[in-house]
Amino acid sequence: MDICGSDELIFTTVAGLVKNRPSGQEQKYYYCDEEQNVEFLHCIEYLFFKTNLKMNSYGILVIYGCITVLILLGSTSLLKPFVEGVLHKDMTFTGRSTAWERVLLLIASKPVFGWGVIDSETATRLLKSIAFVNPHNQLLNCLWQGGIILVFILSLIMTTTAFNIAKTPNRPERTGIQFVWIGLLIDMIFEVLLGTGATWICLLLINHLYEFIYEREGS
Repeated sequence: MDICGSDELIFTTVAGLVKNRPSGQEQKYYYCDEEQNVEFLHCIEYLFFKTNLKMNSYGILVIYGCITVLILLGSTSLLKPFVEGVLHKDMTFTGRSTAWERVLLLIASKPVFGWGVIDSETATRLLKSIAFVNPHNQLLNCLWQGGIILVFILSLIMTTTAFNIAKTPNRPERTGIQFVWIGLLIDMIFEVLLGTGATWICLLLINHLYEFIYEREGS
């Protein structure tokens, strides 16, 4: 099955989510270029369409969690072919590993409730680099600012999202929304997204897609 019509729109949308990020006042962040993003999405398209492999929303969430933990612990040897060959990134993830190491030390000092809301100036000082105004990882940012409690809330949001996707009828809309969700999860490994309104709008749409489909079929 080739990408065409609505599928092409899906891939273009997800590539845009991965490419275009809000920039802070202090600096702009740069990411994989559009060609690399589309190349990665074509790999996903091959796996889930041409091999008839079914996407499981819970499985996607588990894979996201495992990859995040492997990267943060520095156990990335298994991911090296994918990171360097597909994403065309070095194994420091453009210096992000330095920020991750530093923020893990900060998290260890206040693991339960975190450090509270941290502005960009304070983050730069604590991370000891003007290149970082946040940890460049959603999970670490939640642990840093809200501790285990905020991570628990994030886990509830992600699990609820997986549940709502799973109960959505197997329609083209479900496939499209799963790709959007995959794009968000990939971004959350390398960036902090939950501070932007666009991310919450995407999550809101994903969580209520099944209601739209049932309402349309019932009318």
